[in-house]
Amino acid sequence: SMYRRHWLSLFRCVSESGANAFGLTADAVLAE
Repeated sequence: SMYRRHWLSLFRCVSESGANAFGLTADAVLAE
């Protein structure tokens, strides 16, 4: 249970940073 929670929080952190990177990339593309 504790192990699974650790992976869920890690996955959430990665997916959030991935979404931020995608947003920055989209902004950069739209700016050009």
